[in-house]
Amino acid sequence: MSLKHPQLLCSLNFELKTLLAEFEPEFTHLTKSLVYEKITRSSKPLFGNLSFSKWSLFPIKNRLLIKNTVAEEKREPFDYITSENDNEVHWYPNFADYYLFGFYSGPLLAQDELQVLEHPSLGSLRQALIHDTSLPKNATPLTRKNGVPTPVLIYNVPRQAILDVSPNKEKGRPLGLYGNQFARTNRKVVLDSVSILSPPTWSNIYAIEAPKYGLGKYTLSQIKEIFSSCYTSFSAACLVSQEEENFGFDQILYGLENSNQNETEKGKNDKEEEKKKDMEVENEKKKEKEKEKENENVNENENEKEKDNKKSKEKENKKEKEKEKEKEKEETKENEKEILDCVEIPRVRKVPRKVILHLGHWGCGTYGGNKVLMTLLQLLAAKAAGVDNVYYHTFTKIGSECFNKGVESLENLLQEVTEKENLLNIDKTLKKVEQMNFEWSKSDEN
Repeated sequence: MSLKHPQLLCSLNFELKTLLAEFEPEFTHLTKSLVYEKITRSSKPLFGNLSFSKWSLFPIKNRLLIKNTVAEEKREPFDYITSENDNEVHWYPNFADYYLFGFYSGPLLAQDELQVLEHPSLGSLRQALIHDTSLPKNATPLTRKNGVPTPVLIYNVPRQAILDVSPNKEKGRPLGLYGNQFARTNRKVVLDSVSILSPPTWSNIYAIEAPKYGLGKYTLSQIKEIFSSCYTSFSAACLVSQEEENFGFDQILYGLENSNQNETEKGKNDKEEEKKKDMEVENEKKKEKEKEKENENVNENENEKEKDNKKSKEKENKKEKEKEKEKEKEETKENEKEILDCVEIPRVRKVPRKVILHLGHWGCGTYGGNKVLMTLLQLLAAKAAGVDNVYYHTFTKIGSECFNKGVESLENLLQEVTEKENLLNIDKTLKKVEQMNFEWSKSDEN
């Protein structure tokens, strides 16, 4: 990533083929191992790059410009939509623990673990961040440093499968597969719930850990940390989304048979073509020398003027041949453009990419966060970061009710604190949020 920013702690690119070969995910739970085996057995080889970046908290100005971000509710789970064009980018959350993907290999199947099971290369990424000693010191799978949030962005992640975790009595999962139910369910039932994505879709993920296990009323420092974590993560996503070398990967190539083999053969053909061109150049030089000798013999008795005329004509002919060769090269490049577009990053973009953020009730499950407050603060941070659109995944009727209350609370708050030209005094705003007396909920222990 060419982006330079004072809050960018580290930025890494991993070639997927190498990453998966050198750092294969290590699933310790047998059912997860069987799911992974099914995915790898049924999927085509992966290529392209997966990118990782880590950020320190962005400084927040006293007054922030608030964007008119469009927020829409989605009752369904995260669908990991892949953008249909190069002018928009979708970002999905990882409800991260302090140890990013820290429990992916075991029996639990919360949001973090489900995400890794559907995107196995995330497990490889964690293994690389732990075991690859050549990486920078800041490249660790931790979403906090010395107790302070360090949001992580991971982009161009292949989603190779869909695991249906919804309750379905007829298919042997009356309570679904989420949480601890995964380990309690018959392995065949779990395997039958897996759908392979071939070719894969591509996901972009932001990971931030929420405050956890609080009691009573939210303090101002807790509210500030939630807002600051979200604002940093969302702002970084907006910055990264505009980078030329990101999100230019064309997935059409995955529709071609034996794509990796074709790519290798293309490399060999390119080398052979270069040799062929070098030989043609050498032959051309020899021919020119022979012609010069012939011309010398023929033109011995000719006057100097005739010689000059002939040389002039030869130069003109040579120029015409060079033009023809250049024209052929251009035509060849044009014919290869479709393939090159599939492999090469970056791609020229004429307009800024639209940033679409997917949110959920972050930190409101095991951590016991307040759904209404989390809705309010996440939407506020999205507006402050300049996000274009938000899809808020509520999952349940209760989740939907809390989302609507959060939206209403935010609208009332903004009417009270917004200054001219959509400017917002953030300190004043967060103190107002504290005065709303939001309280911690109980952990769902799932």
